[in-house]
Amino acid sequence: MILPRSKVDDALMAVMKNAYKWQYASKHLQHWSQVALQPAVFVRRVDEDISQKAYGANKYVLLYEIWVYVQVDWQNPDADIYGQTINPILDAIDNAMDAGRLPDGRNILGTPGIDNARISGKADIADGSTDGQALMVVPVQVFVGGS
Repeated sequence: MILPRSKVDDALMAVMKNAYKWQYASKHLQHWSQVALQPAVFVRRVDEDISQKAYGANKYVLLYEIWVYVQVDWQNPDADIYGQTINPILDAIDNAMDAGRLPDGRNILGTPGIDNARISGKADIADGSTDGQALMVVPVQVFVGGS
């Protein structure tokens, strides 16, 4: 791999830390019941996809999950859980990923050696409407190396 994985982890973490006014941020995922400071964000690398054209350097796709924990106003029947809490956080993550785009549309997370980073896949959302604890998991792909 041309760029150390830890540099890619750090670059995505830096973007996520600045995406929203988090009370807590970490690359070490913890169970929500252990995280008193919320909203909290976690960047978790979960997989890699490595390929190579006929000859040449390997191309890596590092797969991440952005985990978010936030308490919502679940006991108020007039509360707009999505409008007041969930949507602004998801929008902030989208905006943070869009803010780093180069003129050609790629996002290198401010780090030479990263080819592109993008939100891609199914985001999972538990809105907290039954217990007040909302959870969001947003998938991100980061492309590195190869030709």
